[in-house]
Amino acid sequence: MPHLSVFVDLSAAIVEALLNGLWQGALLTAAVAVPMASAKRLNAATRYAVWFAVLVTVAVLPLVSGRLPTVPAPVLARADRVVPAPAAAPAMGGAPAAEMETVSVEEPFAPVAGYPGWTLPQVPDSWPVGLVGIWLGFAGYRLAGIVNGLRALRRLKARSLPLQSAYREALEPWLATTPRPVRLCSAREVPVPVAVGLFNPTVILPEALLAQLSDSELEQIVLHELAHLSRWDDWTNLVQKLIEALLCFHPAVLWIARRLDTEREIACDDAVIAATGKPIPYAACLARLIELTRASGTSRLHPGVLSGTSQIRRRVEMLLKRDRNTRPRLSSPILAAAAAALLSASAFAVQMVPVVAVPRPEAAPDFAVAPAQLDLDAGAFAADFERARQELERTEQRREAEYARLELEHARHEAEYARMEAEFEGMAKRAVAERAAPKVARRVEAPVAIATFESEEDAPQAFTGVVLATEALEEAIPSPQDVLAAIASMPSASDRARALSAYAEGDAQSGAPLTPAFFRLIEGLSADDDRRRVLSTILERTDLDESVLLRVLRSVRSLSADGSKRRVLVEVLHLAPPESEAVVAGVLEGIDTLTSSGDRRRVLGALLDLPPSESVTRGVLRAVHGIAASGDKANVLLKAAGLPLDAGGLAAFFDAYAGVSSSSDKRRVLSRLLEHQGGGYRPVILGILEAMQSIPSSDDRARLLLRMAPQVATTHDPTLLAAFYRACDSIPSATDRRRVLTRLGQLAVEQL
Repeated sequence: MPHLSVFVDLSAAIVEALLNGLWQGALLTAAVAVPMASAKRLNAATRYAVWFAVLVTVAVLPLVSGRLPTVPAPVLARADRVVPAPAAAPAMGGAPAAEMETVSVEEPFAPVAGYPGWTLPQVPDSWPVGLVGIWLGFAGYRLAGIVNGLRALRRLKARSLPLQSAYREALEPWLATTPRPVRLCSAREVPVPVAVGLFNPTVILPEALLAQLSDSELEQIVLHELAHLSRWDDWTNLVQKLIEALLCFHPAVLWIARRLDTEREIACDDAVIAATGKPIPYAACLARLIELTRASGTSRLHPGVLSGTSQIRRRVEMLLKRDRNTRPRLSSPILAAAAAALLSASAFAVQMVPVVAVPRPEAAPDFAVAPAQLDLDAGAFAADFERARQELERTEQRREAEYARLELEHARHEAEYARMEAEFEGMAKRAVAERAAPKVARRVEAPVAIATFESEEDAPQAFTGVVLATEALEEAIPSPQDVLAAIASMPSASDRARALSAYAEGDAQSGAPLTPAFFRLIEGLSADDDRRRVLSTILERTDLDESVLLRVLRSVRSLSADGSKRRVLVEVLHLAPPESEAVVAGVLEGIDTLTSSGDRRRVLGALLDLPPSESVTRGVLRAVHGIAASGDKANVLLKAAGLPLDAGGLAAFFDAYAGVSSSSDKRRVLSRLLEHQGGGYRPVILGILEAMQSIPSSDDRARLLLRMAPQVATTHDPTLLAAFYRACDSIPSATDRRRVLTRLGQLAVEQL
């Protein structure tokens, strides 16, 4: 069973590499730990970089050291090997031959090359497959935990809410110093501040801690988390966890991982001290944070400000040391020296003989039999081998020549096809042009002589000849109906599309009339792109009136792709006169045929870019109901909120707002409406107070009421005040209610 032998050989190679990687990694770790322990002035960022490089090197050592697996050949039943003996004896035909000697191939120990007196310790034959299975089981379990942790982080980021504006504005200057775009969020389910990185990095703060921390303490904690993301600790931590999962049995890997966890946090503490210059208040902040939080139950795939108790004690001790190097920058000479040492160690490991050897499946015996004993002619065998080699080379040369010929022929065919296509396109354009007015040009080439009449009796006869000549000339020029009939008779749809585009080109003087038959030919085209291109060509003319635009809008319904419909509708809006209500109505009917929310939003946005009109605004607000995506609805309403709205428009606006499902989108829409329409306009404020009841988020309601508080505080309308208090009472969060009422009270005191 050769496949089973390959599997056993591969298992033996894996076990040998892992076992030899154990002592090699331990030796390398000890060699690095000695100088690192003596380097007292080395900062934490450089120590972290060195130990991370050591961790990667230890993980790579099993890949570059050890023996590669071999594919065994079929083994004969006899497990002996025939080798030549020193003595010689005559063979058949009187030719000299070597006397054969049988030697057993089963050797319990393999001698080391260059050390004939020393043998490698071997693992029993039955162990490699079992050890590989156990290793794969543990590694798979650890890797599954990493995948589950990544999923938990993604769910945590999805459930977190943006940080309140008051906190975010205070922390905005520190966000500008990070090389990565970072979001600040808050969540109830996280017990400690965390930096969730990888894609879309986010700093998540517990909601319960925001009210208990001072501004300076919150700033120091956020600076620590931003330092993690600026140092790309999220990615290096993921690499560390993957190596720990694959080498979970390696003592050196586990020891280096603990060192990395400590050095990572100390390096971020140094970054906080470098930014604030206050180590003692920061140490007090860590102590207070420990008192306010309990043990974390979140995933350890993210770096955080709090870790184990021993690590916290170590960090506080380092913060209080005054003679310590707290620079957050890496030391380039130290890193260069460490990289050179690790590369040298890896190169040395490649050349080393494995200390632990694992037995492999036996290869096929090597029968060293003299050609004379097999009754073979060595010269004839060599000649046959040379002829076979030459024939193989000639076959390969013929194959390469044939391949080159086929490629050349293929390139020639492609060039011929491109030439024929260009020639055919030119012929189609010339055919349309020749049918439109070629004969008139031929008649104009000859000069026309104006006859003079000697008597009045000759004039009627000459006039009759002119009339007949004019009728003959008109019959020679093809009519638009003849041109369209010729186009309709073309068998190829692409040729009909090109001909229709050429027919549609021109202006009021030279362009052909755009008849209903012309539009029927457009709608009969099979390809969506062809119909859209012809309609776009029509819209490039300069003699378009409202009737042509309406006919184009009716042809838009024959398009099947939403993208093609949207492009033509937007082009029509750019050409339509501002007062053309019929064109606007046609565009709205075309919007109803769109299925894509994004395309509906784009066309409605183009409608709102027209000069303000109550009828247009109401039509857009009615069309918003056909948009399925909440974000696209909100974007249209945000643009509509900036336009003048009467009582009917305001009712239509709130009716469309009811279809928005996202809490943040609802708040954005109502905030924009309050900004543009709410200045002293009582129905707008009352409508907003009523509409905000549908916002599910307590924070979004509170933020909207905080923006509305200055306008309500200055009014003496009891109806407005009662509606405001009812909206405030509907906020589920007591903290958010307190914020709104406190702000309203402050504004009321300022008015006194």
